[in-house]
Amino acid sequence: MHTKNNRIILPGLLGALIWLLPLTFSACENAHMDIDISLQQNHSEIVAAIDNMDKSLSEKLQLIQNALSSGFADNAEAQQMLQQAVSTLCGTLAEKLSAVETALKNKTACLELKLGLVEAAIKEGLADRKAQLALIQIAIESLDGTMEEVLAAVEASLKGQTVSLETKLALIESAIKESLVDGPSGQDLIVTALETLTGTLEEKLKAIETAIGSQVTSLCTKLGLIDAALTKGLTDYAGTISLIQKAAATLDGSAADKFSAVETAVKSKTIALETKLGLIEAAVADGFAGTLEQQQLMDDAVDALDGTAETKLAAIKEAIGSQGTTLSSKLALIETAIRDGLAASQQKQGLIQQALASLDGTMDEKLAAIDTALMRATDSLTTKLGLIVAELESGLVDEASALGQLKTAVSALSASIGDPSVTSSLIAVIDSIATQLSADGAISKALTDLLAAIQGQNYNETLKTIQQVIEDLINKVSTN
Repeated sequence: MHTKNNRIILPGLLGALIWLLPLTFSACENAHMDIDISLQQNHSEIVAAIDNMDKSLSEKLQLIQNALSSGFADNAEAQQMLQQAVSTLCGTLAEKLSAVETALKNKTACLELKLGLVEAAIKEGLADRKAQLALIQIAIESLDGTMEEVLAAVEASLKGQTVSLETKLALIESAIKESLVDGPSGQDLIVTALETLTGTLEEKLKAIETAIGSQVTSLCTKLGLIDAALTKGLTDYAGTISLIQKAAATLDGSAADKFSAVETAVKSKTIALETKLGLIEAAVADGFAGTLEQQQLMDDAVDALDGTAETKLAAIKEAIGSQGTTLSSKLALIETAIRDGLAASQQKQGLIQQALASLDGTMDEKLAAIDTALMRATDSLTTKLGLIVAELESGLVDEASALGQLKTAVSALSASIGDPSVTSSLIAVIDSIATQLSADGAISKALTDLLAAIQGQNYNETLKTIQQVIEDLINKVSTN
């Protein structure tokens, strides 16, 4: 070990590097900055210096940085040294955390090394995961240079292999808060972080699941990660649904707090629409969003779409055709698109047919998804009848089953109408269709005619009008 007054003189570039090292240390604020590292020191001497209780954490961070830069340690060894340096801290928990914060303000250590220090502090129990964002914020604020230079340091850290995906996501959130990047650019950074994952597909998915299960980053960031994972082929639509559910399950606080987090996420401009639909479904399943809130969130998700009416409708069609959301959500999305004027009423049946065609699985699984959609109380009878007609046209159900589904759809509206006798009367009329329209194709034609006759009506309007339409259809066919 050599002091300032006993520098080793080496020829050429090596000698120049040695002379520079003490100057680097003198820039640090601690009075103990008397370490002079030469390129002749070995790894054990560096470790011994890190164990030195008389040295500050700031000094040790600089020591590790110089060891890393000089080739005495690789990234993995540097992280081990950081962990050891943190473990040598003395004093109260507050004093130890203060030492970490001071070290993070070091102007010469690289950002990736500081992120490693944050992880070491978390591992040592000096701060919880929620405090991680605050520590990363300090590390970013310590960076000098232009905005472009600071952003370059952030990007370099994201491409490194030292820190976890979870920490990288927290870094991205901090970069957005510091206005270094906007939302779309932040999503690009998430993709960059994801691309650095190494190992097998299972190991990459485990890293993604760990990041999603963390309490550090926001729901928006987690959903952005899920979108990136799907785009990069690291998961499929079934896996996406599972990841979204896990992200929603990490929300803490009251039901109102959880709903607020979901509301913020569905209003995001960067998260895919189908991912938002999956989140809305998870919110309903977890009980912090009811039927009315579900429709509100659906409206928010559609309102958040950017671009022209054509590009918005294209995004809606993509979500309708995906395997990542339920048929119920797709029908609700169709109604929202019609109501918001993004799709004409004449396009509605085509969109319903597209949603029906997207169903995957066995015939029983498809019929179960359809029954679930028909029992949803907030969709209009027009939409449900459109679904039944689409089933008939595709051959998924026969006429008798279609009539049974229509009764299911009408029964689901009882709570909304507030008068059970109205729906009971209508169900009786539906039953009469089966006995009075016995010719092949007559029931299909009647349902198709009924769909055309009730366009524009919804569940808030009286069903007595619909009943009259059905009776008129029956009378018309019977007379003919």
